[in-house]
Amino acid sequence: MMSSFKVTNPSNTPISQVQINPVDSTQISVLGQSLFRTLRYQEGQLKQFYLNNRTESKVFLSHCWVTEQYLVVGTENGKVLVIDGSEVKIELDAVCGGKPVAVQAIIAYSKGFICGGSNNAVLFFDRVEEKEMFVQTREHTVCNDERSVKDICISPNEDFATCALTNGEMYILALGQQELLKVNISLLIKLGLSEF
Repeated sequence: MMSSFKVTNPSNTPISQVQINPVDSTQISVLGQSLFRTLRYQEGQLKQFYLNNRTESKVFLSHCWVTEQYLVVGTENGKVLVIDGSEVKIELDAVCGGKPVAVQAIIAYSKGFICGGSNNAVLFFDRVEEKEMFVQTREHTVCNDERSVKDICISPNEDFATCALTNGEMYILALGQQELLKVNISLLIKLGLSEF
């Protein structure tokens, strides 16, 4: 073991997600309900960064490094925080069909990042280079009931994004064509894949 660090808050919230910066492996982010910490491995120890903006009252659901510089954090109340070092640079609204989206999944891609969450929403945020910010450019609803997108992955060539829903269904989004293709998880199990 290289180092250890106890990450806690007053309510002793368990950790739900940990991410390592894909470009700088000394930067680590930790997430839990009302818990968000960024750490750096320096001189054989993990040292905590303190955010300049208050974040303790937010319920954090997901996060992802979208560049070496920016970490994106999704909240229960439909906010996406873009964090640069120890400062919240931008607070974006995650909205689909006029309703806030509890952001439960975030993944980076070459144009910015994709969020998934409540209201069956998949939201695309693209980077605006000259302004060093992100804007929501597209929104999709993957089905018509009260499910949530729990996870998203993207093919290496970024042709497709696969969304896993809370009820076990999966949807595939053809990124170039902006069309949704529904894949039923029971069909995948029949084809030889099995649940864990």
